[in-house]
This record gives sequence, structure tokens and C-alpha cells, in this order.
Amino acid sequence: NEVATIEFDSVQLTLSDPSPADDDGNLALSAPDLIIDANEAGNVIFVISGLDADATAEVIVSDGDNTASGTSGSDGEVVLDLSTLAEGTLTTSVTATDGEGNTATAQGPEMLRVPATSFAGETRALSIDLVAGTYTYAARVLPYGDSLTYGYLGDTDSETVNNRADSAGYREVLFENLLQDGAFVDYVGVYSSGPEGMLDSDHTGVPGKELRQAINNAADAASFQANLADLDPDVVLFMMGTNDFNYGGDAFYADVFDTLIARIETVVELFYQSDVASTAHLVISTIPPKPYRNLLTVSEAINEGYSIVNGTQVVGDAGNGTYHAGIKATVSALQATYATLHLYDAPFDTALIGDDLVHLTAEGYEAYADGLQTLLESEIGISGGTLGGSALSLSANNVEGGEAGDRIAGNSAANVLSGAAGNDVLLGAAGNDTLNGGAGSDRLEGGTGVDELTGDLDADSFVFDSGFASPGGAPDLITDFGQGADKLYLWDGFEGGVTLTQSAQGVLMTLAGSLQIDVRGSAATDLIGLSLGDGSFALTTDETLVSFFSTGSLLA
Repeated sequence: NEVATIEFDSVQLTLSDPSPADDDGNLALSAPDLIIDANEAGNVIFVISGLDADATAEVIVSDGDNTASGTSGSDGEVVLDLSTLAEGTLTTSVTATDGEGNTATAQGPEMLRVPATSFAGETRALSIDLVAGTYTYAARVLPYGDSLTYGYLGDTDSETVNNRADSAGYREVLFENLLQDGAFVDYVGVYSSGPEGMLDSDHTGVPGKELRQAINNAADAASFQANLADLDPDVVLFMMGTNDFNYGGDAFYADVFDTLIARIETVVELFYQSDVASTAHLVISTIPPKPYRNLLTVSEAINEGYSIVNGTQVVGDAGNGTYHAGIKATVSALQATYATLHLYDAPFDTALIGDDLVHLTAEGYEAYADGLQTLLESEIGISGGTLGGSALSLSANNVEGGEAGDRIAGNSAANVLSGAAGNDVLLGAAGNDTLNGGAGSDRLEGGTGVDELTGDLDADSFVFDSGFASPGGAPDLITDFGQGADKLYLWDGFEGGVTLTQSAQGVLMTLAGSLQIDVRGSAATDLIGLSLGDGSFALTTDETLVSFFSTGSLLA
């Protein structure tokens, strides 16, 4: 090659003809992912472009001491195994060799090989906080009861009745409330039910179940004893008794009342005789009003107890020596013996009972969850990112979760967070983060910075709050929208201010005029709504694909 050298003002400029192995001078090497963790190192993609037709190319990656390489006879992808290279900065290059043995080399991008702290194989749910530098085993919370725990709504319209299997009652609201306050819990139970997108739907709520059925057959997998032994809960949320009475009057007080309260005492005794007693908490709830068959006074008496005044049963302690203790007085007395026993005097009101006169309305369950959250946080407390947790030290910027649903919250670094199995919550915080949900229905929120989000398998949720990006900055990227029944959750301040344009791989969303999300995947174009002209579109109004939320809760 001919070379010309020009010098002026102490600056030297060297010009040369293109190498015969790169006739057009456009040989280039790129890589879609420049941050490679331990989970990705075995299959790293490189892209060659500008290779002459008569040339072959060799891609070389070096950590300074060792190299990995691969060859190709045409433009396109080369996949290399970088797992043998050291952690840290990697240099890349591509060298073309033509048929006459001439060569040309182009430098590729620098890459970063990062370690990943892996919890692969861990079956317990984890709450991981990289800012605090800790991880904790999430508290196992057992919602135990009847249809009120299952979540039957009290509305009697056909749509509600026909879709009771999709109800969650207080469970979803409580889970989200705790999560918002920094407590990630793991619901346990022998059943699973709830609406689509619910992160944790486990429970043991059996419609129609009576107290005697819960405690008299320990061999039943849904019995109270079996749940304690098999599920090893840290917190039990117990609400039962509504199915134990269907008539009132003298017969109820003579035949049922004392037995019902005695069974509540038995529940407490069984709990503190079990293997979980030394560390776990038991929360006994009052029962809701039951206007059904004029049983409102009876349900009040079960909570408050009753006395006999002038030959008639009256709710409460009349102070005349005839008082029969209800749930509240019974549990309060037992608290003197058991420090981890809690009474939840729920904020029930007849206005929160549905038309079936037995079950709560949606507002009723929400009020129940709010009050229960307050009790749990005040009497058990949040520590280590869960209820009553004990944090363990963890120094990492990149984490892979375990087999259960985990919460992994990043720090200011460019985190690489992988949920692996289970329904995970991944929170990128600051930094240019890479989030991969893995298997399960995951929730991914990149936070500030330029983030890359991959839901992977199953129905995933991608969350973008008000401060997810800088105005005019590079867009966040969703790589696989539609691999499952995926959904976007956008801050409600963006509503009415979202436009879309089509791209080669999906759509580019612009929010509030200058914030952008690059959405790719099989369902990306399903987000397109009405045409606005000039090649732009409104966002779809399909609520199965997009919802708007107020900061603090994804629930409507």
C-alpha cells in the first residue's frame, strides 16, 4: 500500500490506500450486548459487516492474556464462547484475509465481562437490595381461611359470579401495599387463584369451609395442621368463622357460640404446638358483618362477645357477670401467653358488604388489606426487605435469582439483573441496567438511565414511572414484547401524551414529547392505535396491553 505522510503544526497525518483485503474500507465489527455476565458468556453474538466477497474473517476477543476467536466467510453473526476469559475489559477485533493472503483489521467495541452472583437452585424467595448490600429470605405468608380469603366478591351480577376464580380479595392489595413499602413476601398455600398479572396468588382459602373442618382432619392437605407442617410459614393470616353459623336466636347461643370460640382457641393452641411456633407469627382476624338471614347481630357477637340482660342476648360485656367472650376478648387474653399472637380488629362496615350479604365488596377488601398492612408493619415490622427479616451481606452489582419469585433491586451501577425462575420483581434503579425476567410472569422496571428489558418467557409487565429517562436521552429498550401476554404499565402523567412511530423491529414510543422507549418483539406493533398522520400513531386503548398507574401502586 502506498503511504503519504503530511506534517504541519506538530501534527502528523498518515494516509494509505485501503487494504486489498478490504477494498471498500468498510470492514466493521459490532456486538448487540457489550456487558456480558456469567450467564451470557457462553453464547456471545458478534456481527461482521463490510467483508469482501473473496475474504474470510476472524473475530478475536482478548482479556489481555487469553483470547477467544471464531471465523466466518460472509457478513453476519459469529457466536463465541467467552466463558474462559477473565472478568473485566475485553478488546475485540476482526481480521479479513483475502484469497491472495492480504489482510485487513478493524477494531471492534470494548466489552465488559462482569461477574454475576447467582442464587441458582435456591428454592426460597429472596429479597435482594444492592443499595443496602444485602439479601434476605422473604417471609412466607400463609393466607388461611374460607371464601373471604379466596376473595369472593359480594356482588351478585352474573359477570362477578362467573369469574370468582379470578378474584383475589384482600391478598393482591396487601401484597402490593407491602411491596410499595419495601417488604417483599412469599405467599404460600395449597391453592393458587387470582387475576392475570398477580405476582403471587398462593393461599389456602376454601369456600364454604368451617372451623371444625380446618382443625379436625389433620391428614387433609388443606387442614390448618398440615399447612403449618408442610408450608413452614413465617406469618399466618387467619380469618374464619363466617360459615359456622346460619341461624341466630337462643339456639345459636346455646348450641354454637361457645363451640365456635373454643375452636378459635384450638387454632391458637395448634399453632403454638407446631414446629413453627418459636419464630412465626399468627394473626387472628375478626369476621365481617353478616346481614344474611338477619345474622348481623350474631356476627357482631362473635367478634365482641355477648351478655344476658333481662333474659336477652346483647352484644358486648354488660358487666353483670354473664359475659361470654368473643374473638377479640379471647385472642387478647391469649396474647399474654403468646408474644407472637396478633389480633386484627378489622375495619368492617355493613356498607362494605356486597349484595349477597356475606362477602366484601372490592372496596371492603381494599380497606381490609390497608388495615392489615398497618398491623403487620407496626407489630412485626419491615426489616431486610421483608416482614421480620434478617439481612445477610451481599456485595454485587449483577445478580441472578433463584427458583422462586424474587425481588432484586439494583443500585447506581450498570446492573445486570436476572430473575431466573418464578414471578420476579426486577428494579434497576440508577445506571444503564440490563434486566432479564427469565421464566415466570415478571415485573421489570429499569428506573433512571438507559435500560434494556427482556421479559423472556410468560406474561411479563414492563413498568415506566415518571422519571424513567432523561428528556432527549437514548431510549430504553424492550427486546421481546409479546413473547408472552406482556403488558406495559405507564405513569398516568403520560396518558394522552404518547405517540408511536414504526421501526424496522417494532415501534418507537415517545412520551411527554422527549422520553422514548424502543419496543421490539412479536406484539410491539399491537401497541399502535389510531393514525395521527405524518407516519405517527396514538397508543392503543387495549387495556390488556397498556395500563396507566399512579406512582405508588400498579393497581387501579
